[in-house]
Amino acid sequence: MRRLAVLVAAASAIGLACGGGARGGRESARAPRGTHAASEAGAGAAPASQVDATRDAGACADCHRAEAMEWSASLHHGSFTDADFQASFAVEPLQFCFDCHAPEAKARSDVAGARIGVGCASCHTVASGHGSENAVAGTASCASCHEFTFPGRSALMQSTISEHARSSSSRTACATCHMARAPDGHRDHRFDVSRNVTLLRASLDVAPRRTEAGLELTLAARDVGHALPTGDLFRRLRVSVRAESADGAHLGEDEVILARRFDRRRGVPDESQDTRVFGARTVRVEGEWIAGAARIEYEVVYERVAQTFDVRDVRGGLQRRESVFASVVLAEGSLAR
Repeated sequence: MRRLAVLVAAASAIGLACGGGARGGRESARAPRGTHAASEAGAGAAPASQVDATRDAGACADCHRAEAMEWSASLHHGSFTDADFQASFAVEPLQFCFDCHAPEAKARSDVAGARIGVGCASCHTVASGHGSENAVAGTASCASCHEFTFPGRSALMQSTISEHARSSSSRTACATCHMARAPDGHRDHRFDVSRNVTLLRASLDVAPRRTEAGLELTLAARDVGHALPTGDLFRRLRVSVRAESADGAHLGEDEVILARRFDRRRGVPDESQDTRVFGARTVRVEGEWIAGAARIEYEVVYERVAQTFDVRDVRGGLQRRESVFASVVLAEGSLAR
């Protein structure tokens, strides 16, 4: 089989999607369809001497057993060992990625440190933190890993903190939503949000409406303090629409991708479009094939894309291809005339 020549590999240009694995929900993996390099662990991070003593949650578990158990099942703990991240890291083993996903490692050779992922000392200043809720009380504590620029550039690679600042939830700390209170009052350290299917589905309202020209879908984020989706560049919403005649014959289909799009200019990826849902967004699908349809079906899917790239087809044109780590159907329905 002749290998297709990859012309523009977005993943190679801007770093592969450092996606976490599916936890806390029923994400469905799909077959292919056709910290930044921070010099410190983050705001409030412990000095190296303290990291040595507490980088393994076992050193904290004697007094913080519930938190340690929750953390052990979290995406923070799995930030480096997660299969999806490892698949991406195998293609581009950049220090840029390693530093953010393995902040407790002393070096690339520190396997034990890397396997900790984002540990207790990555967020907690141990010396001054005992006896107070010191860790992620403010948004700034999350910034070093959840907002950062492309290597050597000023353009943001992830912009979650800026999104939060201009949202209606700007005065609500990240921990309020991402670390819910447990019955005994402590903050849940599973961070069970971004892979929680129930919460993902509850985060989006979809209002469909037939028009003379086709279909109009109004997507509104609900209780979300940032864009939907946020974070990794290759997270997106895919809106699929299919039309049928009265006798069930297939009339046509279309899809709209809501995501950040980057184009290469002078060899550097620049953001050319951002169509994610921030507050609300209306998607319209129009055409003769759908305007007179007896039945229209729609589906809104959240996808974590492993890699997106363009290839040259046999006629010399460009075709977009991608592989998907996992997906969640957020909403679906149908409208009859």
